[in-house]
Amino acid sequence: MIPELDNDVSPKVKRKLRENPALWVRNALTHPNDPSRDYDFKTTDGDEALTHILDSESWIHPDQWGDINVLLLPRGELKSTSTGWLEAWFHDAFPQAHSYMIAPNKGQVKDFLEPIRETYVEQANMDKRRKTNNKTSQTFKTYQKNEDGEINPVLGRIQSDSGYSEESVRGKHSHLGITDETQDLTQRVFNVYLPSIDMEIPGYDWFPSVFCIGTPKETGSFYH
Repeated sequence: MIPELDNDVSPKVKRKLRENPALWVRNALTHPNDPSRDYDFKTTDGDEALTHILDSESWIHPDQWGDINVLLLPRGELKSTSTGWLEAWFHDAFPQAHSYMIAPNKGQVKDFLEPIRETYVEQANMDKRRKTNNKTSQTFKTYQKNEDGEINPVLGRIQSDSGYSEESVRGKHSHLGITDETQDLTQRVFNVYLPSIDMEIPGYDWFPSVFCIGTPKETGSFYH
């Protein structure tokens, strides 16, 4: 949706979409329960606005992000859906984007990435840039001009791992991290995972950033 070399899209519009994920969602995606309408941040019947997401202090706005963003929300409050939006927006807005998502098992990784793979990428017209498309990873290749006007390839990547073990989360480097089902994550594994989210993007102080999502379990757990 925001190709760098598309002259039909003005730099001003590109910048607005790049800096406003909610605007990107409105323009790129449709409502999952009513695909006949663009995503409007309303309930399926269209009667109620999703105020907890549209609020000025919501996690949908990058200027509200910290190094670690913990979403302590009950089921049905669109934790996975909204962070999936952010994942897709990030890879459209920043062609060099690298992200790293983890969950306890392969099924949970698949469940998180599937809407991105199967709908968001196509709805946002990113599929022509996609070079790898499988259940655990995505790569996107686009082109950017350097200061001399030369056009060079740029690669973005979504990586994921299943299994919350120290060995499985070592050795990656990314701008954006997402841990799903974080209630099953131990502090020790998180301490190994966190250093992998260590990359910056020039001109934007939003990165590196990590989102921790899940439904809390008993009092006293690390996530709680």
